[in-house]
Amino acid sequence: MRRQIPTNWLHAAAIVFAALLCYANSFPGSYHYDDLHSIVENPSIRSLANIPLFFVDPALFSGEDGQGMYRPVLLVTYAINHALSGYAPWGFHLVNILLHTACSLLVWAISVRLFKESSIGLFCGLLFVVHPVAGEPTNYISSRSESLAAFFYLSTFLLYLKEKEDPVSRYGSVLCYILGLLTKSVVITAPATLWLYDRWIMGKTRPLKAYLPYGISAACYLLIIQLNQFLPRSLSAPVRNWDVQLWTQAKALLFYAQTLLVPHSLNVEPQFFESTSPAEAAVLTSIALVASLVTLAWIKHRPGILCFSGAWCGLVLLPTLIMPLNMLVNERRLYLPLVGFVWICGYLSRYIDRRTLYLSLPLLALLTLQRNPLWQDDLLIWQDAAQKSPQMFRTQMNLGKAFKDRGKIDESINAYKKAAAIDPLERDPYNNIGYLYSQKKEWDRATSWLEKALERDPQFDGIYRNLGDVYLQQGKLPEAERMYRQALSLNSTEAATWSNFGNVLRQQRRLEEARQAYETALRHGPDHRPAQVNLASIHYEMSLDQADPQQAEAYLARAARGYEQVLAADSTFREALDNLGNVYTLLSRPQEAERIFQRAIIAYPQSSEAYIRLAEILADRGESEAAFALFRKAATLGLSPSTSLLKLGNAFVLKNQLSAAEAVFRTAHRLDTTAVAYLYSLGEVLLIGGEREISSGHGEKGRGQWREAREFYRQVATRHPNYRLVQQRLLYLAERFSP
Repeated sequence: MRRQIPTNWLHAAAIVFAALLCYANSFPGSYHYDDLHSIVENPSIRSLANIPLFFVDPALFSGEDGQGMYRPVLLVTYAINHALSGYAPWGFHLVNILLHTACSLLVWAISVRLFKESSIGLFCGLLFVVHPVAGEPTNYISSRSESLAAFFYLSTFLLYLKEKEDPVSRYGSVLCYILGLLTKSVVITAPATLWLYDRWIMGKTRPLKAYLPYGISAACYLLIIQLNQFLPRSLSAPVRNWDVQLWTQAKALLFYAQTLLVPHSLNVEPQFFESTSPAEAAVLTSIALVASLVTLAWIKHRPGILCFSGAWCGLVLLPTLIMPLNMLVNERRLYLPLVGFVWICGYLSRYIDRRTLYLSLPLLALLTLQRNPLWQDDLLIWQDAAQKSPQMFRTQMNLGKAFKDRGKIDESINAYKKAAAIDPLERDPYNNIGYLYSQKKEWDRATSWLEKALERDPQFDGIYRNLGDVYLQQGKLPEAERMYRQALSLNSTEAATWSNFGNVLRQQRRLEEARQAYETALRHGPDHRPAQVNLASIHYEMSLDQADPQQAEAYLARAARGYEQVLAADSTFREALDNLGNVYTLLSRPQEAERIFQRAIIAYPQSSEAYIRLAEILADRGESEAAFALFRKAATLGLSPSTSLLKLGNAFVLKNQLSAAEAVFRTAHRLDTTAVAYLYSLGEVLLIGGEREISSGHGEKGRGQWREAREFYRQVATRHPNYRLVQQRLLYLAERFSP
């Protein structure tokens, strides 16, 4: 007789299968808005050695100043993620899916205990796992704070329920509560839900000592965030008045209820506006609804599961209802309230045909599957938001950024202009538009928009930096220097400003000052790639100014180390690849130079310069045929005048490959007909070639080459009458031609 699989195992497997099915089309995932400053640009998560510091310094939460938050356990998960899979989005996304699956299993386990029916427990677990509202905390990596906090919140609750069966569970419950607090502050309400459970579900409250460990933990947490300044900073400058917050969030309750009931048009940035008066219809309706529910719970001797579930929704939302936050409402805040909602549905399943309720599960799963692909691309998610909430400032700003990141400058400008129209007093859209016009080299428009940004915020260093960039690109070096100095007076720790300031000094040939600026940039931003490559380049340039060969070699060695450091972090950084090959050539390290130019060709196969430099190395080594093949390849890509062509031609001359040298010099002359070096080199090649043809008995062909050489020498003499060697060449040819 076959052994029957326990029902609990089958139910758990069904929930796991539903989770995998609902999010099968969500890989590999992508990074979005807050992910950039808290994960991608956050150096603190790149080393597991920083984990103890996460519990001390809120500033480590972000790579940006002023974005600190005290969520150390969340940062620990980011650091472990990075250690295992680097910045590959799939690794972070996989953890989010596993967390959602774990939360769904916890909802199922708690529901079985609440309802004393395994079928209702299964329904609640499945409803939670497939509900579209869970999509944002699962797909949006930074929203892990919601699912991780929910995991600890639910674990706290489940272990509390199991205390009678296993007294040790009590300690696990308190531990999970502490970990939840260290993940997100919304977990602070958990003791209230435990008390309500005892009173409304069990019918009596327990002695105070049963709740005391949770209260002590909450008090310690509040003391910590007071001492590390996270709480004072959060309360010091609320984003809106407290009365406006109250009326707005009262209205938000209706929005949240509607979203849970009808999740068919979800939006990463819902179109929702502040309420300034309790007299608004939506505010009054919401207040009346809440008052009715509170009254119902009050008059009932034992409210039971239905009232407890409603109270759960309110309690877990309470911190965000009280505390003024930048976003008025968002769907990810509903992750924990969704638990109460599924319990309400579970309760109603006792009175409604369960087949009807179960039929809703595939529909909800389909809605989740349909929305997942939008999270693969930040442009898709913000285009969707712009269609549903075109009047939201943040929507247009993020849409503009998504367009900008893809090089769609005109579309980005249009989005930022819409943002400026929504909030004319906000500086950022004006600053961004000015920057984008500078990318289009429309200098007057760029300057105009940046000056408008300054009118709105004359204390923002980024605007002065962008103005400095505009002046620098126009060659207005004094004006650019003035703007960068002003930016640094407002913020002396911005690596990008120091790096750009160094570029101004470098163009003014103030190389030592430029070097100091780049070094300062790297002190403030050790991973700032432009400053790294600029410092290496300044050492490269300084080597060319040294009369002492040993000093020149020392600067070249520093340049090589700098470029190598850049390429170790970014193996395809173009300027580092190009310049490191040149530096190796000057250091007489041809094999390493060859390897670098080969890498440059692989990384940038349309770069003709890399082909030319590699051809020069091969020509010097005597591999003339291979070198000429590289030259012909470069010619098909489109060449530009450069000293590399001159060097390559001379390399062919030294190897006695005159036809190859002539082809190179003719190509260079065609690109720049005024360059004396190409004219003279062509004259030299044709002079030598003519002599060889005549000595071989091909007199007419040789004299034809001499006549052409004479013409090139004459062009050089016209530009440089005192060029003695050219005059000697002309006299030499004159003696060989009849009058």
